Amino acid sequence: MKINRIIVFCICLHLIASLVGCSEKGTTDNSVHNVTEGVTEEVEVIDDVTSKKVINVVASTWEPYEYEEDGEVKGIGQDVIKEAFERMGYEVKVQFVPFKRALELIELGQADVLTNVNKTAERETFATFCNVSVLTSQTNLFVLKNSRIEYSGDILAMKGYTIGINRGYTHGDIFDQAVKDEFLTVEEAEDTEHNLLKLIDKRIDILMENKLSVQALAKKLGLQNDIKFLEPEYRTANLYTMFSPKSSVIELIDEFDEKLIELREDGTLQKILDSYVN
Repeated sequence: MKINRIIVFCICLHLIASLVGCSEKGTTDNSVHNVTEGVTEEVEVIDDVTSKKVINVVASTWEPYEYEEDGEVKGIGQDVIKEAFERMGYEVKVQFVPFKRALELIELGQADVLTNVNKTAERETFATFCNVSVLTSQTNLFVLKNSRIEYSGDILAMKGYTIGINRGYTHGDIFDQAVKDEFLTVEEAEDTEHNLLKLIDKRIDILMENKLSVQALAKKLGLQNDIKFLEPEYRTANLYTMFSPKSSVIELIDEFDEKLIELREDGTLQKILDSYVN
């Protein structure tokens, strides 16, 4: 009888140990258990782009490409990506910050997408760009209306003048290297409006910026008759959308490219351009 009790006791210990082991094992996986009518259903917790329907976009004020008006997000570039993502079934949420800060947010993975960006080797070290570009940026040199400064097409010939640029912007390898080597003198400002006002106040000699952006802003501020742009243009560069590799939204790049092509081919892109440029 005593032996039988010992055997029963051992069996009970074994059963208890098995139950505890199963319980501990169940807490180590990444799953949720739903119990319905006595049946346990294991549901995997998914943390990928398919469960995310909001795209967090960062942008910097840059009329007519991206800006806010009466609390509404507007601009050529913003309208394009909004249409593309909506066709993919996603909502776009836009936060405006200074451009340099926008780059930092993409690098840190605290934002999904940054729009209207020049592609450079340095930026590709911390971000991934879409492959399709549907917008371009023409950069010109702007001076005061009565200025005698001339531009031959050689940016290095602008040595001796103070050139205003937006903080965090790139203007091509030759210009960027000349600035790094302190061959050219530049002053950075937070955005185009600050730089334009510095030009008006004669705190800089030249404003280097997107032609459409400066013209739109000058007209808005009533300064269009106080400045002029020099010819030839400095350069024309493609604009891309930048994705953070730390965001699951990066999985959408190929589909995003397809939608950009679709917008161009079905005439939607031209309608957006016409609504701002004309």
